[in-house]
Amino acid sequence: MIYKCFCKATNRETGKPRYSHNWLFSKRAFLKVFESRLECGRWIIPFENIRNMKLCWVSYGFFSAAILQVQTEDRTYQFGLNPWAKPWKHIPIEYSEEDIRLEYSWFSIALRLLILAYLGWFFFIR
Repeated sequence: MIYKCFCKATNRETGKPRYSHNWLFSKRAFLKVFESRLECGRWIIPFENIRNMKLCWVSYGFFSAAILQVQTEDRTYQFGLNPWAKPWKHIPIEYSEEDIRLEYSWFSIALRLLILAYLGWFFFIR
């Protein structure tokens, strides 16, 4: 093993990373970089199966974090990384980088509105 870091990971999102319910139920595990593959929990992704890899930079207030998006022939994996984790430096294949702003799914918007309505009720009406 070359590198290991803790991450949140999903294989249920396709396209650009976004806020969604898939991240609520995502896998929490170590992302391990080996000479020939990536591993996260039971997922084993050989480098020869990777068709595209993108590092998406996301700003969260005072700090930024990264989402590593790995695309194989049949699946897309997204790994949410802590600001101090840098597994891409140890992966021996090329990747692109992009600064993105996370968009919201309908579920994410509805959940935020529900929380705001509850807080409004709790502090102002109750």
